Amino acid sequence: AVANDDSDTVPFLKDCGFVVKDSTATTDKSTDVTDPFLDQQHGLQHGSSQPNVTLEKEKGSNKDSQCFEVTVVAMSEDCTGSAEALRQLDSSIPSKSHVVVIPGDLVVLEEKILTKLVDTHRQGNIGVLTEPHSAVTMLLADVGEQDEHGIPLKESAKQKKGGLAREIEDIEYIGLSFGCDDATGTSKQAPRVVWKQSKVDVEDDDGTGSTPKLSFPKIRLHASSITRVRTDWSDLHTYAISPWVRKLLIARPAVDSLQGDIVPLLVSRQFKGVLSTFGETALQENKDMVGNLLGQPPFTTADSTLMTSPEMDSSTTDKVVDGGKIHEYAVSAVVLESQSGSNSTNTVMALRASSVPAYLYSCRELVTSAVEDDNHIKNPCLNLPEKTQLQTKFHSVLLQDASTGEKVRCQFSTVGRRTKLGSKCRLNNVVVMDDVTVGDNCILQNSILGAGCSVGDNCNLNDCQVAPGATIPSGTKEKGESFFEDETAHDE
Repeated sequence: AVANDDSDTVPFLKDCGFVVKDSTATTDKSTDVTDPFLDQQHGLQHGSSQPNVTLEKEKGSNKDSQCFEVTVVAMSEDCTGSAEALRQLDSSIPSKSHVVVIPGDLVVLEEKILTKLVDTHRQGNIGVLTEPHSAVTMLLADVGEQDEHGIPLKESAKQKKGGLAREIEDIEYIGLSFGCDDATGTSKQAPRVVWKQSKVDVEDDDGTGSTPKLSFPKIRLHASSITRVRTDWSDLHTYAISPWVRKLLIARPAVDSLQGDIVPLLVSRQFKGVLSTFGETALQENKDMVGNLLGQPPFTTADSTLMTSPEMDSSTTDKVVDGGKIHEYAVSAVVLESQSGSNSTNTVMALRASSVPAYLYSCRELVTSAVEDDNHIKNPCLNLPEKTQLQTKFHSVLLQDASTGEKVRCQFSTVGRRTKLGSKCRLNNVVVMDDVTVGDNCILQNSILGAGCSVGDNCNLNDCQVAPGATIPSGTKEKGESFFEDETAHDE
């Protein structure tokens, strides 16, 4: 699912080796069959009854191997979030299919991460008659770091060490309940998410200076489990979703976001049951749909009888909800532990590159993986193109046709295709896009240079972002600035 005005995704997939499967995705019969989806901006054709295109890529060299297909669908202009995107795609998804939702900025540094999420969700839906089934299984990353004394580091300290630092708006209090099945205190079940609230909301004291408090309902605490609450578990907005949750989205059309609306709703209502999650108004308006759901696995037929009763008032609904655990479900989690990485920091195995620091961090760690992996060509997490130059000593990557002058040093950096770096340039933790020109004697740190931009001689840029096509005059020295095509620097 892409935005209505997206002009980058399909060309990117073509650049990765995908080809158009056929021309049935568009109603424009006059378009060339080999490129049925491109307009003047190389994007999706809009205005047709089916604004989508299907591409395929052969999986392996074996003729009998399956092809990997991607259907790119442009959302309507009124699509305001991930929940609405799923609603618009629902008719194209088999009714009994579970769905994995992945944000476009997800970066994974390990091959089996998404497989682990799917397998855990499958396990959470086996034996549903004795255990609450997993309505949603979410992917969490452990982004915590400690100093030499074992004291957790603040975000500012992690940034100084070169670790992954988050903005306060991205930090949440997340509570996980770990079940204990035997005397060892361990459990084969995935941990259950019993609390999820923004750090800003928890610590908002309305100017009173009072101590922040978490008020846990007793229903979420069990004697046979251990509950831990931490702020260094990061929600990656990657979810495996059960079929009935998709119907919940249809029954509650006002919700826009999976992360902001649906997941918190499921976390808070999981112990009260499915009917409580739908809510009385949605139940009344979607009685037949919910009744059909409760007549199928993982629910019992007894619940379906109650739901399809001709007379269903609020008292009946309350009775069913209060009746208990036959409606209970779980919100499960897969926690990705960090691993020891470069510069005495912990490497986060998956993250969202949703900010400039996170993007630079992910590029740096991927480059480090590339130069340290002898089998990087076959590593699906790297996908390095042919003729890529690896500078193992300084952990940098120069893509094909990139050229450098004399005495150039690139450290923890990525240099795009057909880019030219002048003599005596020094780059540290920098991403340079394609077709960029950098003059002589430039010092670039913790910055991003957009495609086709130009940097003059003797420039010093630190924590800067240069827009595609922008021109930076010679001698520019700036920190923490953004440069646009009008050559004017603006504060972030």
